[in-house]
Amino acid sequence: MMSKKYYLMILFIISCSIHTIAQKDFNYCGKVIASESDLCVNNLTRSVPSDPLFYQQWGLYNSLYPGKDINMSPIWNSNRWNYFTGKNIKIAIIDTGVDMNHIDLSANIDSISYDTRTGQPSCINYFDDNYAHGTHCAGIAAAVKDNGIHIAGVAPNAKIVSISNSLTLDEINSWKLAKGIRWACDHGVDVISCSWGAVINNNLDTAIQYALTNGRHGKGCVIVFAAGNEGNSYVSYPANCNDMILTVGAIKNDGKRWPNSNYGEQLDLVAPGVGIISTIPNDTTASKSGTSMACPHVAGVAALILQRNSELTVSQVHDIICRNAKRITSNNYNFEIKPYGTWNNEYGYGLVDAYKSVYYTPENVYIQNDTITGSRVISGEKIYIGKNVTNDKPYGSVVLGQGNIMLQGRYVKIKNSTTVPLGTTLTIEE
Repeated sequence: MMSKKYYLMILFIISCSIHTIAQKDFNYCGKVIASESDLCVNNLTRSVPSDPLFYQQWGLYNSLYPGKDINMSPIWNSNRWNYFTGKNIKIAIIDTGVDMNHIDLSANIDSISYDTRTGQPSCINYFDDNYAHGTHCAGIAAAVKDNGIHIAGVAPNAKIVSISNSLTLDEINSWKLAKGIRWACDHGVDVISCSWGAVINNNLDTAIQYALTNGRHGKGCVIVFAAGNEGNSYVSYPANCNDMILTVGAIKNDGKRWPNSNYGEQLDLVAPGVGIISTIPNDTTASKSGTSMACPHVAGVAALILQRNSELTVSQVHDIICRNAKRITSNNYNFEIKPYGTWNNEYGYGLVDAYKSVYYTPENVYIQNDTITGSRVISGEKIYIGKNVTNDKPYGSVVLGQGNIMLQGRYVKIKNSTTVPLGTTLTIEE
């Protein structure tokens, strides 16, 4: 007689600090089958962008299939930290050119631009390709929000750097695209968004590695590539040429993979890519589909992360985005254990999650030209106090006191322009 076996499913609610969650994945402790963080947010009045086409932007807010969007609403509504918009972060759109006079983009167009064919500032839309392609990608990443015009971008205060280039598939064009990536790196771009494929070229490989290594004063440019639109079980080139590229596939609004979206071993994550409304030349908008549309969603999220902490390396940004992607399908995510967790062949680590990515970004605190008094606890990953620690405030000294002040950070730097009056209690705690 065969004996029956009974199994008891035990569920635990575990409460811990965000640092514990960020540093330890309960899934790998050997005792837990599955865990999911549940971030508590105050039930605030929903802040809805004033942009008239916002409700058609299902990638930012998906009312038809809740949860199948990039989770922007909590960022707009959160009172936990300052509103993150990508301010002071530059996103290069290497593409067919951006309409820099577009009414929903012009306020965010950076003062520098480049055309790879002429070597001059970009003022070209290449008509041998889809001439609206670059402008459409730019709007997804960084269209102005709350101006009552068209749409809202993922990072609506980021600066758009237009690097124009034909997207024709030939060897000469690959060499020009390599020039564009090097130029972006050498001119202070933080994030490079690439919604295109190319002919395999050593110059392009080298340029990508150059930007990943030397960009942002050695911290590396964040490079995001579209996975490709051939429906192949492998990612197209050059999205597949370097592990530090963020390679993005496309999903439909129901969370399922767009059938034409490439997938496979080099896929990192997915983003909205079907029926995406965005800007096109001549002050208008249009709906387009493809991994090209998914890519700038992730570029925008990278800008939000870098605004919160500009000292992160490209590897750290990659880690934050991939670890915090959300599982949006019942498909198995245990095909393979990869560096950032469980992974799926068609969805990578999951759908990019803007809120969780920003939430779990370690924050640096800069105090300058200020007086801190009373009982204060100042917390951050790194804390910098004193003159010239940042350009965001006027240069000036800092006074700590009178009071009981605790600085909680893994790294605390107090410059000699800081005064601690007699009688001040100053505690530094890791």
